[in-house]
Amino acid sequence: GFIAGVLSANQLKARTIIQSLEPLRPDEQVILIRAIAHSGLPEWQVMLAEIADKVPNRRVLVNRYLTGEAKRLMDLPLDNGATLDVLWGFYLATGSYEPVARIIMALPYAANRENVDTLVVGSMAKWTLANNASRDPALLDLYRVEITHSPEAIAKPLTEIINAVEIAETGAIKKEAFKAIEELKIKGPESKRNYAWASRIGSTTLALGCVVASALGQAQIGLPCVIGGALTSAAERYITAP
Repeated sequence: GFIAGVLSANQLKARTIIQSLEPLRPDEQVILIRAIAHSGLPEWQVMLAEIADKVPNRRVLVNRYLTGEAKRLMDLPLDNGATLDVLWGFYLATGSYEPVARIIMALPYAANRENVDTLVVGSMAKWTLANNASRDPALLDLYRVEITHSPEAIAKPLTEIINAVEIAETGAIKKEAFKAIEELKIKGPESKRNYAWASRIGSTTLALGCVVASALGQAQIGLPCVIGGALTSAAERYITAP
């Protein structure tokens, strides 16, 4: 998501940026292919076709995007925590509010008490919206606008997020999430009782580490860092800290 945002924000330099990331390992090729598809650039399909010969082992994935079989950024399912990673990454690279508005749509999941997976995603959305707004006041203005035309299922948790940020108590949202998930784990089926939600929520971007460096204009640090996977371990240590 972050790399997609970098490409989107640097349309005239997109090809140069792509070339600067090569050569990539097979696993890293997947990241670049998805970044190009999610970038929203007018010529994203052309750019994807251009790198197809360089990633022969990923031809199937390339074709899935070119044929429309694979979903692009704003069509990714919100019930998957990885989608939040992609959306936050795009926001941090571009400052565009569209991906944040999409994340806000996942807030009703935070009230789910029937499915642990869904509750985890909703908790991730709620906590990251609060945590990032504590660092980025402009997000609060967006939240206030969204409240005016959102249904109660979204307006209520969004109001709670705003209040938590304004009184500097975003940690309460994290604690609330832990409590709700623990209660559901106890009541739910055995297969869910050892659900490693902390590591799932820990992999979300959270505006930490290398992404912060990139958002501040140090893209030469951020892109290799994101691709290298340093972000996940740093975020996981943060979310699981007392």
